[in-house]
Amino acid sequence: MPRMSFTLALPGLCILALCFPHFRAFAADNEMRWPRASIDTRTDASLVLDTLEMIRERHARHQKLLAEICIKGKFDSVRPFTFWRRHGKARLDFELDSSGQHMHCYRLDDGDALMKMDANSFSIGQRGGDRWRAITSMISDFEAPLFFEHRLDVAERCAWLIDFIAGAGEFAEQNYFSSGDYVIALNRTDADTIVIELQSRSPGRQTETVELKFLMEVAPRQSFQLVRLEHYDGDEDPAQWTYHFRVDNEYNEVAPDIWVIEKGVIRVVETGHVVESTSRQGQHSWEIIVDSVQLGDFIVDSNHFTIQGLPILPGTRVHDFRVQPESVFVFGEGTVDEGILQHSAKKTSSRPAVVGMNRRRLMFLVSQLVTGLILLVLYLVWRRKGRQK
Repeated sequence: MPRMSFTLALPGLCILALCFPHFRAFAADNEMRWPRASIDTRTDASLVLDTLEMIRERHARHQKLLAEICIKGKFDSVRPFTFWRRHGKARLDFELDSSGQHMHCYRLDDGDALMKMDANSFSIGQRGGDRWRAITSMISDFEAPLFFEHRLDVAERCAWLIDFIAGAGEFAEQNYFSSGDYVIALNRTDADTIVIELQSRSPGRQTETVELKFLMEVAPRQSFQLVRLEHYDGDEDPAQWTYHFRVDNEYNEVAPDIWVIEKGVIRVVETGHVVESTSRQGQHSWEIIVDSVQLGDFIVDSNHFTIQGLPILPGTRVHDFRVQPESVFVFGEGTVDEGILQHSAKKTSSRPAVVGMNRRRLMFLVSQLVTGLILLVLYLVWRRKGRQK
């Protein structure tokens, strides 16, 4: 009888498995039923916060599925790149044409330090913050663009907006939102996406002036991936300087409910006297095209995510930012890491006063601990003898 029940249930399980991705998309769509097509923090602050938190959680959950990935593609249709990520380490190899010179460039996060190599220039520095995204901006800017001094992906930007509304985190001391000069609005589009806007509002003589500062568009049916982002900046006098940054992305479903960027375009437009006086290019753009994606299993050398895996040649100028002041030297023969670590050791040992002070402090604390233990033992012995009498 149990076997028959399982046999009868098997077709239903198969149908459920086939429909599960569509059910998830339906559930995602129904998690955000709003009373209107648009809501904002003036009248629906709690609903805006709940929606931002839901987007943050869903996007963060999706990004964990990309912990081990290999992406191959091109920048501007001609410059090949390969990006790898595995076990908390990452590497980006790409080609670059600069000042008439064709260079092979490398970026490496080995789990302990960040490394950047362009031709015969090599630097190594500490991890932390968004430093990795800063040195890999040619790829990270498509999904974690720079705005308000931070490079944040969708989940992190939603958390940033939640702090902005609540006056928490970096906004705890200076709460911009409490003044009422800013509004966060969420709008549904005909393309079944959500547009999140940060608006600056100031009262005028007849009507309120609304200035769009930041816009982020996400796609719920694509695990809330970033499909568009825009931000604006400029001088109070637009004739002096205006700035408009925009990124547009398209995604490919490489596995059920796993989305990876397929094509992205970034456009920057600057106008005004400042641009003209500095002879800057008023408009420029760059794009990324992904040719192939591997999830999980990809084969690389055992030292691929180590400094020994980088083709650093003798004569390369090395900048080591892990020590203060910065260490600069020319790499010679021998293994790369040994040369860098030996030089760092010399820099560290050049501060004997600090090291000696820390050592004396440790010895003092140990001596105090030993003295306390001796006094405790003597007291216990004295007390025991007193009882025996």
